[in-house]
Amino acid sequence: YIDSSDQACARLRFAAMQRARIAGSVTADDLHDVPIGNRDKRVIGVVLMRLEKAGRLKRAGYAPSKRAECHRRPVATWVLP
Repeated sequence: YIDSSDQACARLRFAAMQRARIAGSVTADDLHDVPIGNRDKRVIGVVLMRLEKAGRLKRAGYAPSKRAECHRRPVATWVLP
């Protein structure tokens, strides 16, 4: 279970919505540098999925990851509905 109700997750939600508004889309890669303290980085996916469930983002497809450690694996691309 990953709790997504704290201040770190609020920062992630804000950053995700801001990125989607400005750039037109957002991926987990875009949020990887948001400071979340010692939280597990997997919470990024939880936050994005909860934004989708709330109707604030929708999954638009997939793109190769930009992070070297991910070896270009596909990551979801999210847009405003």
